[in-house]
Amino acid sequence: PPPGIRVIGAGLGRTGTKSLQAALDVLGYRTYHFPHPGHAAAWAAAASGTGTVETAIAAAVDNGYDATCDQPMADAYAEQMAMYPEARVVLTVRDSPEKWSASWRVLAEFIRVQERPFSLWPLYPS
Repeated sequence: PPPGIRVIGAGLGRTGTKSLQAALDVLGYRTYHFPHPGHAAAWAAAASGTGTVETAIAAAVDNGYDATCDQPMADAYAEQMAMYPEARVVLTVRDSPEKWSASWRVLAEFIRVQERPFSLWPLYPS
């Protein structure tokens, strides 16, 4: 197949996007899940209005990705559909808004803990 997005994951984060990525990868796709560090500038430019979402999507395609899921790609599902009208679209959802919200709270707490300053100095002073 020609290069481009063949599967678009349109579901929000915390709706099974990591599982979708794993399934797509097993099926032979190269799945873009969460922003690639090398594409951060393109996504930041799109968010600030100094670049376009299409440029960020093209960066992923140029790096060999042919399937997408999770943010920021899920936020750009309409642009992907316009660029790749033959792509299949998969919408992942949670069982309820309450479970989705609870999942985000767990992730937010995990990030908060990970970003705390940490040192072994009190345990192993010089």
